[in-house]
Formats: sequence, structure tokens, C-alpha cells
Amino acid sequence: MQPVLSGDPGAWIAPRLGGWGSVGGVAGRGFEAYARVLHPVEVDDGAGGALGPWGWAEVAARTGRVVHPLAQWHRVAGVDELRGDVEVDGRRVSAPPTGRLDPRLLAALVPALAAATTSDAVTLAVWEGWGHGVTLPGPRFELPGRAYGLLGGRLAELADPEWPWAAGIGWTPPFEGPMPQLIWPADHAWVLASEIDWDSTIVAGSRALIDAVLALDVVEAFPVDADDSLMSHADLINPA
Repeated sequence: MQPVLSGDPGAWIAPRLGGWGSVGGVAGRGFEAYARVLHPVEVDDGAGGALGPWGWAEVAARTGRVVHPLAQWHRVAGVDELRGDVEVDGRRVSAPPTGRLDPRLLAALVPALAAATTSDAVTLAVWEGWGHGVTLPGPRFELPGRAYGLLGGRLAELADPEWPWAAGIGWTPPFEGPMPQLIWPADHAWVLASEIDWDSTIVAGSRALIDAVLALDVVEAFPVDADDSLMSHADLINPA
């Protein structure tokens, strides 16, 4: 991965973003299909002993709630707060990370993404507001309320979950750091979008790509539409 030092590689998608809080507003409109990938939650035994990541469905099975395409974490967990730890069956469950797709899940998506593009070249946009040593030189990709530093690289690199350590995006051993908010290939065939305030990542692209993502056992994903809202009040199935 290398910083993008010239040009405006995000110019193609900027006009396609709009409709705050909507799927298309974050990932871009005009794609054939969209999937929402839920970020897993970390669980421990209440005494600091890690029990590994859980999917939202595991939590919902214990809270009597339903995981569906527009589910909101606080409704699934059965709490009023949008963030913070919750207790489920005597276990401490952390809220899913926002704006950050785990690199291991990203790696799992790479084969489907590679099959849906004619190019191995990708651009990654990392939000400047993370801090944490994110100091990418070169032009900025500007959106209302957001500014991103840009990296260029190869899609194949993302198949290795270790790639962020050497990418200059604030990963300092032993602590992991931020992940990109937007990723797209040179042919603009698809977009991955992890909005800063969202606990899920949107994949936008062809119907074949979305079908492949939904078929993956290692991710918890649902089909969504460009006009769907993922605002905190959008979950109309689980009670407040």
C-alpha cells in the first residue's frame, strides 16, 4: 500500500453519494445490488476471559429479538444506549465497532470482490478524524463533514489480514487501529463502505457479487436497498 500523491480518484463516486443515513448515501447510488455486513461483537465471561466474537444472531437468540436487514444493535441487545457494554446471560458483550470492518472479514470478502472486477488495483479512503497516527500525505477525498487520506494498492494485498500494520494508518503494535471507510477498484465495479457511525459495512456492486457475499458463512450479511435507512430509529421490528 502506498499513499495516493496526485489526482482525484474519488471524483467518480462523490456525485453518487447522497441521502444522509441511507445505504446509497454511504456506498453510492446506481449499483445493481447492496449487502449489509454486520460487524461482530466481542464477548467475555464477565471476568475478563475472552469468549471470542459473536454474530448478532447469537445475541438475538438470547434476548428474544430478531436480526433482520435493518436491525439496530441497541434494539437487538435490548438496551436504550446506542453504545457501551451489555450483559447477556451473564456474559459481557461489547457493542460492535463502528466505522471499522475487521481485516479478517475483509480478507474473507476478497475472493468475491476479485471475481467482480477486471482490475486488481484498489483505492482505500481512510477518515482523517481517527487520529491514532493516521498521517497520509497527498490529496484528500472530501465529502460533506468528512475528509479522507487515500491509499493505493492491490486487492490481493487485502487477502492478508496483516496488511494494515505496514500501511501507515495508525496501527501500532500491539494495538490494532483504524480501517478504511471506502474501498473501490480501478474499474469502479463495486464499493465497500464503512461509515464512521455505523456498526456495519455496505457492499455495493453487481447482483452476482452480492449473491456471493450473502452466501459466505463467515460473514453475517443481509440484502438491502439503496434507499434503506440505517439510522438508529430504522429498526421497526425490534421494540424500543
